[in-house]
Amino acid sequence: MKISRKYKLFVQIGWLLIAVLAIGIVLSLITGNFILAGLQFSLSLICLYLGGRYSSKLYLQTHLIDIIQNNGGQIEYEQIESYFSDRKYIQEFKNILPELLKTMVEENLVTNQGGIITLKNENI
Repeated sequence: MKISRKYKLFVQIGWLLIAVLAIGIVLSLITGNFILAGLQFSLSLICLYLGGRYSSKLYLQTHLIDIIQNNGGQIEYEQIESYFSDRKYIQEFKNILPELLKTMVEENLVTNQGGIITLKNENI
């Protein structure tokens, strides 16, 4: 199954930055440069936030592709939310869904015509 290169790349870069910053923090603490260690720690928190954000979008995109595949390769836009069992987060998902679908259309993973989302043939 193909997934968005954009989200996958952001997640990989985020984890790489966190690893580099963790090494930098340890080295800064060893050498006694506490200001630099604090700055690197702050940057690592930002990377964790962004990495988590894109990881969740990557997970949702993978889940959405699975839903479409299990539905015969296409699904109506309004029908998507019925597949998510956790009603507590359904409003957040509704807020993310348009951006997620836009990215999937730009990445040539799906088509969205008249409210019907269809997987491209190479993704089925």
